[in-house]
Amino acid sequence: MNGKKPVNWVVLLVHLLVIVLYHNLVYIGHYGYDDMEYARAAVNLLNGEPDFSNHFSHRVSVTGPTAVAFAIFGVTDTGATLPALVFSFLLAFLVTSLLWKKGPIALSIGLSLALLPQWFLFYTDKLMPDMTVAFFVFATVVFYWRGINSFGRRKAAYGAVFSLSLLLGFLAKGTIVLALPWALFIFAIDLFRRREKSFWLAAVGSGALFLGVYFLATWWLTGSFFSRFTAIAGNAYMNACSYAELPSSFLLERVTKGFWEMGIQYGLLPGMIFLIAGLIGKKFRLIGENYSLLRYSLLTGIVFLLSANFMTISPTAYNPMCLDVRHYLFLTPILALVAALVFSKYISAGRYNIVLPMLAIAFALLAYQIDNKEFEKLWLPIAGVILLGFVPIIRRKAGFLFPILTFGVMLILPWEMFSFSDQVKYREQREWIVEQLEKLENGSTIYTSPVQERLTRFYLRFDSSEIKVRRYSDLEKAYEATNQNYLLFNPYTLQLSGMNNDQLPYTALYPTETSRLLERDEKTGMELYQIEEVISPRSQGTAIVSILEVFDSASPSELEFKTENFVEKTGRSAYKLEEYSGTFRVPFDSISALAEKYTFALIDLDAYAEANSNLRIVISIEKNGIELFRDDVYLLKQGFIFGTWNTVNAEVRLPLIEEKGCELLTYIWNPEGDTMYIDNLHLSIISM
Repeated sequence: MNGKKPVNWVVLLVHLLVIVLYHNLVYIGHYGYDDMEYARAAVNLLNGEPDFSNHFSHRVSVTGPTAVAFAIFGVTDTGATLPALVFSFLLAFLVTSLLWKKGPIALSIGLSLALLPQWFLFYTDKLMPDMTVAFFVFATVVFYWRGINSFGRRKAAYGAVFSLSLLLGFLAKGTIVLALPWALFIFAIDLFRRREKSFWLAAVGSGALFLGVYFLATWWLTGSFFSRFTAIAGNAYMNACSYAELPSSFLLERVTKGFWEMGIQYGLLPGMIFLIAGLIGKKFRLIGENYSLLRYSLLTGIVFLLSANFMTISPTAYNPMCLDVRHYLFLTPILALVAALVFSKYISAGRYNIVLPMLAIAFALLAYQIDNKEFEKLWLPIAGVILLGFVPIIRRKAGFLFPILTFGVMLILPWEMFSFSDQVKYREQREWIVEQLEKLENGSTIYTSPVQERLTRFYLRFDSSEIKVRRYSDLEKAYEATNQNYLLFNPYTLQLSGMNNDQLPYTALYPTETSRLLERDEKTGMELYQIEEVISPRSQGTAIVSILEVFDSASPSELEFKTENFVEKTGRSAYKLEEYSGTFRVPFDSISALAEKYTFALIDLDAYAEANSNLRIVISIEKNGIELFRDDVYLLKQGFIFGTWNTVNAEVRLPLIEEKGCELLTYIWNPEGDTMYIDNLHLSIISM
């Protein structure tokens, strides 16, 4: 890059300014899951106490820069967001370095499609490994291109940094493995054509050296060469992306349409329009004696796309990557490079004049079928910009409009985050919580949602010596009766935790009955209560009624279940649900006679489903067919893993009805009649 093209500098600075403004105006804080694990690992590293039994501690390309930022700015949001911002800036410079000589139109289109997609921009300030991985993946792409266009020592140097980038990407997250098919493919091409020997000798030699140093350092620090893999295995758990363990239908859907639908739904793949157009323009002949930047970017784009869809991330089983858009952000700059080169030829020379508009319309129609919002605010506007180029006079006389329009189109969805950020008010949330923490005495314990628990630990710099932070669920597991126990409510982080009020323990669900309100923030709806009494029906109550149904044909059903629906599912006895299950009936008079202050219905069961459903437990009190009370509790909550058995539960407080002749009914309602199975249904009526 040089100063001969000042417009290019303006284009770059404008895009960097968007990232800065987005961070300052739209920042909504942390997720409160993996990001807080990275923050804690960085603090441990800063304190010289890394915990290598936790696989997050091995991701030093993330925790290392974060620890440095914490050392400079403290354990703050600034320190947490800075590394991702820096990597996004560096990525912008890499894109610019490849497109600098192509002119401001190509550069602007490339930067807009690389940096401004909604989810890419969203993650530019998140304490996650995905921006780091995106940078190092694209760096390997750039270093190979620079290497094959250099000579002598420079070629060897690029080979060395090529391997170093792959290693540093691996030290950010194992998903760098998705770059291996591409690296092996271009290596095989060069080997077959007997070219770029010095580059690959340097790359392979330095790569072996870097790996040796890495494993020696790992052994020296942990006592084992393979401690990272041991930590990964130790932290593994069954989840919705465990395709190797789920029914084959889940894997088939994932590799046939799941990835492509996700890419369209989340705006990840606009560059595919230009990739396919470029492939058609080259008649799919990409492997020649020499690469042009366009031919190289097309080859890179198609191999990375296929790898992202099909490549396994497990060495022991075929398990493609989970369909979470953040895992695939590395595709964005790669496809943006293709788009910039193809689109600029379309504008300047009228290339792809038929195929590009047709593809734009086709992708818009696909998006319409998948997600109407993305269709209206991304795919349709992109198609409109491309179709505008179909008019020769506009293309020739007003080519400058296309990068401006592309820039504007890519900002439509991110713009919506302004209003959402104003609703969340993250900075006000943090300020209020920190203010409350400063008022609490040493030895205090706060009970809150899982996400708020992690965030509050972060605000306390992960120092639990003065104030402890626990989850609502610990109210029934690890509660210690003192006058320094508090409930912290935050509606936003409760939602981030995937929870609703039905999932709160009684003490937290009815704080006005169990606690005393200390503070309330009207802007955010947050509240702080001092706990005066803990009510836990599962540990404190007396069972009035208790019944277990195991759906074994050898055991008669006590709950009016149809024995013909007793089946075997995945090697265990189960009950196949229709719209309604059998009903548990008990005279409510007998319950009222034994009830004290509170009465609860507790339900625990195992459920199996292969798709989302409105499955719910219905608890009602009736007299002569008239409902006096009813509560529906949805069972398939966030975290439910489809294709395997899940234990779910519900807890409902029953009213004390004095009217005689009432009956308590409990049953499962499957309103859509979805294929569902249940097992080990346990019903309890608890009095307190």
